[in-house]
Amino acid sequence: MSVTKDDFDAWKEHPVTLAVMDKLRTHIREAEVRWMQSSWGRGNADPLILTDLRARGLVLTEIVNLEHEDI
Repeated sequence: MSVTKDDFDAWKEHPVTLAVMDKLRTHIREAEVRWMQSSWGRGNADPLILTDLRARGLVLTEIVNLEHEDI
């Protein structure tokens, strides 16, 4: 199935999509805060926790920044 640029743009501006993207941005910020609290605040640089938080942030950022050309 091919998605046209017009369809993609309409989806990207749909209120449900906007709400989902806002929630994903919140999760990105939460991962960043948890990273700082864990590594800087508590001095706990557990590589598994930090890798998990970074991976979540990166994946969610990719979704939020998705463009028509990416699909």
